[in-house]
Formats: sequence, C-alpha cells, structure tokens
Amino acid sequence: MRERFLKSERTELKHITEVFARYAIYHADVSFRLSVDGRVQYVLTPDSVENRIKKIFPQIKELLYFENEDRIGRCYGYLSSDYAAGKGYIYVNGRPVKNKSLLRLIRSKAGNNFFVIFLELPPYFVDHNAHPAKIEVKFRKENPVYQLVKKSLENLQKPSITFQISQKSRKYGSEFKVLGQIESTFIVVYCCGDIYFIDQHIASERINYELLRRKFKDEGISLSGRSNIRIKLDRYQIERVSQLREYIEKTGIRFDIKKDSILIKELPVNIKENRVKDFILSIVESDFPEAEIDSFIGDIACGISVEAGEILDSEEAQKLLQLWIETDSPNLCPHGRPIYYKISIDEIKKKVGRK
Repeated sequence: MRERFLKSERTELKHITEVFARYAIYHADVSFRLSVDGRVQYVLTPDSVENRIKKIFPQIKELLYFENEDRIGRCYGYLSSDYAAGKGYIYVNGRPVKNKSLLRLIRSKAGNNFFVIFLELPPYFVDHNAHPAKIEVKFRKENPVYQLVKKSLENLQKPSITFQISQKSRKYGSEFKVLGQIESTFIVVYCCGDIYFIDQHIASERINYELLRRKFKDEGISLSGRSNIRIKLDRYQIERVSQLREYIEKTGIRFDIKKDSILIKELPVNIKENRVKDFILSIVESDFPEAEIDSFIGDIACGISVEAGEILDSEEAQKLLQLWIETDSPNLCPHGRPIYYKISIDEIKKKVGRK
C-alpha cells in the first residue's frame, strides 16, 4: 500500500534530504551520515551550527548571526546574505516546527534568504497539537513571540566593513576609498583588502526605511499625495480598520470610514493605489499587523530612494555610503535582498595567477 503513495525517486530523495537537514542542523554536536543506493551523500562530523549549515548547503558563503532575549525567552539564529532559495528552518525548544504567521514575519524581514531560527520559550507558550504530525505549532501568546523574533532579526551582525572602516579611520584618519560607479547602479569601494560592489538603490532604500520607521514611531509619516479610492470591506474588516486606524494613518494614509467601505483621501507619494488596497486588506486579516506595516514602509522607502541608473558624483556616493554604514541593519534591504557583494584582492590574485 505504501508504494501507491510514493512519488518519483527524485521527489522522495528531496523529502529524505529535507528531514536529514532538519535534524542535522539542530544536532550539530552529533555525527550524521546519509547514503542513497550505496552512495554517500553527506558525512557530517560534530561541528558548530554555523559550519554544519555551510556543509549541508555549500552554496552559502556568509551567515549573519542574530540574537535577542527578553522576559519570555530567547531567539537566535543565522541568516544568509548570499543564498536566497526561499528555504528556512524554525526550531522551538529543540523541535523543528512550522508556523505560517511567524514565517510571514520572518519573510517580511529577510525576504527569500535562507534562515535558521532557534526559539527557547516556556513550554506553556507552545501548543504542539495544532497538527497530527505535531510539526505545525501555535503560540498561546503570539504577539510577545513575534516581537521577540522581530527584534532578533533587527539585531543582525553588521558587515565586517563597518568595523574595518572605523578602525581604519582611527588609525589613518581616512575612510574607505570610492573607486567609481558601474552601470550607474553599483558603487565600487575598496577597504582593507576587499572590494565591495554596493547596490546604490538598495543601500538608499535601507537608509530611507530606517528614517521612515523612526517617523512612524514618532509623529507619523507625512509624505502624502491626494487620492479618492474606495475600498469595500465587510463588517469585521470595518471593525478591524477602526481598531488599527491610528497605526494605518501613521503610515501616511488618511481615510474616512463609511458603512461598507473606506474612502482613501491621502496616501504616500510614489505608492500605487493597488498597493494601498493590498495593504489595507492584508493588515485587517493579519495576526501580526506590524509585519504588514514594515512591508508597506519598505515599499514607501523604495519609491523615494536613489534609482538604479542614476549617476552619482563622488561626493554623493560618499555621503550615501556613510549614511548606509550608520544604519542599524546594513546587510539587507527591507525586502530581504543583499545590499552588497564583496570579493577579496587575494581571491582576485588567485584567479589571475598572482598567488
């Protein structure tokens, strides 16, 4: 009977490898071996979690560590800045789990980048009975858990360039060297033996996103243009909009509530009306509205940022880079895309036979 439910060999091997990876990552202190039809696929000796991840996924060259702890528990893990395959693993109290709302929150911060997240929570916070296989979990107090994860992701390690530049500035009284601009899109920078290719639009987007987030938390975003769109909502959605009105309006959206709809009067500049409609419909149905707000603010930041294809002079490039380095999370844009790619001079020398 079991044979009737088997998929193709390739699909079954994919499932087997996925289960293998899921447990091998968490138990990095244990040896693992996977053989298929007599051929060895993996031989993993005890190692650190970071090295274990890289051995299972050799496409990953750089992992960024993050961590946060508060009164309800601890969250830590790794995010890849160079491998975006839509893959990720969530562990709660040592068990691999799934949670759709939590995954949406992570994706709003990390995009499709590979991630591994470990959560240590009081046992009574976690309900493992949401699914017969006990892999789908619910949290009895969702918002504190989401806040813990959100703050952890905001604590991503800054790239090594930040430390190197600060050290170099103190020692030599100078900063990184801007070499130029490629295709009016990438700023090329040399620092401490490495060359960085920095996407000017994404770096600018990160700067503007953090500025807008601070405005949102304080007086609210005021980059508004006129509008006259009507969004039809049911009774529950109208009630939810009323509850969230203060937060929605702080994103720059102004509206009137009618019997079966809302009438948008103002909306952020460079934001299409369809995106505003999607945002309203998403936030009223979301278990974690702040994730929807973050994503929307990221879209506003995108619309007001330096464009790809825009020519920058050396002074403009220097100013942009300095502001980017001073951001809280200079590794990824608000939508999870990596901001820069770096290559060492030593690696270039090897490629051309000088080392």
